[in-house]
Amino acid sequence: MHTVAIAMHDHSHAETHYLCDEANDTQALVRFRDVFLGEDSLVSAPPVNVVEALRHFHARKTEFGLGPEDVLVAIVQGNLYDDENDEYFFRTSSGFPELARTCPGVGVMSLFYRLDPASEFRQPKNEAARARKAQWWDPKGETEKAVLLSNSLLLMLLDLVATLLVGLVEHDDMRGCVLDYCQDPYDVLEAFKRGVDFQFCQRTCRPILEQADGGRGLLKVAERLTARPFAMPQPSIFISYAREDFQPSERLRTDLQQMGYLDVWKDVYEIVAGVEWEPEIRSAMEKHHFIVSCFSGTALSRPRFFQQEMAVALELHRIGRSHMIPVRFDPCVLPGELEKYHFIDLFPDWSSGMAGIHRSITRIWRPFGPAPG
Repeated sequence: MHTVAIAMHDHSHAETHYLCDEANDTQALVRFRDVFLGEDSLVSAPPVNVVEALRHFHARKTEFGLGPEDVLVAIVQGNLYDDENDEYFFRTSSGFPELARTCPGVGVMSLFYRLDPASEFRQPKNEAARARKAQWWDPKGETEKAVLLSNSLLLMLLDLVATLLVGLVEHDDMRGCVLDYCQDPYDVLEAFKRGVDFQFCQRTCRPILEQADGGRGLLKVAERLTARPFAMPQPSIFISYAREDFQPSERLRTDLQQMGYLDVWKDVYEIVAGVEWEPEIRSAMEKHHFIVSCFSGTALSRPRFFQQEMAVALELHRIGRSHMIPVRFDPCVLPGELEKYHFIDLFPDWSSGMAGIHRSITRIWRPFGPAPG
């Protein structure tokens, strides 16, 4: 098993500790841990030379019990530069042919863009970047900015680790992928314009990741971070189903929780004895951000089920109170009221259907913006 050790830093310790905890909780193919570099002059140096830093931190890998196949990520606060450029977000030893051989498994990330008021992120130098900042970043509230900055750090850490652990290469075109070219100050944040999303593209990245244990572990980590971004308010999910579909609905609930969604409401776990269940269900549906409406031939044969619970889901969806996600357990024919809505099939490929639900939630969920719908 590979180990990924991430150095603690005063200005990023909460995010790195969160990443390690979430990564280890969701998979057992790559071990994540945080380490303390102590009084290391390069951590606080004003400018930090890339090559010097990679060599320096590679020499320290053995202090933490790391082998050649393991990864050490050092986090510094100074301007990360080399002979060609500066203000790098991060660089890895794999990006230098000589260092790839002599100093494998080392990456350096800089917090300069977040900490220095004169950084290009804070003060864009070209007109296009200034326009993007003014249009998309400046109007946001301070809480949302802080959350996006924290998750941009996690996005770059995942990019860095995937580069070193599996050999992925950043691509210049934007695909909504972790490996999108993210050395432009606003590329990282624009990756979150459609919601905080840690995804690897199907074109090149996922096929490579799926071939190795380490890669499969990183896919699980990306899935967990998408469901539970750092410091992001979480969506609540209501599962609407027919009693005869208890088993598949139970599997749905379990899979959603394993993805990282903690607030998943299902009647058998929430309604206590002696409570009038119909108003209780109506009240719960009104309070949840998403209603996953489960359809099957059995469910549709129960007029009472459809007329009451499905009618409520449709009503809440239409007025924007909640967002309904229709799913099918079998090849049933949906009623006319639902024909205009896209639905997700959990057959014949359950995993693909769950990925579709996950994708829908992450694309729609806007905790700092308008209510979903």
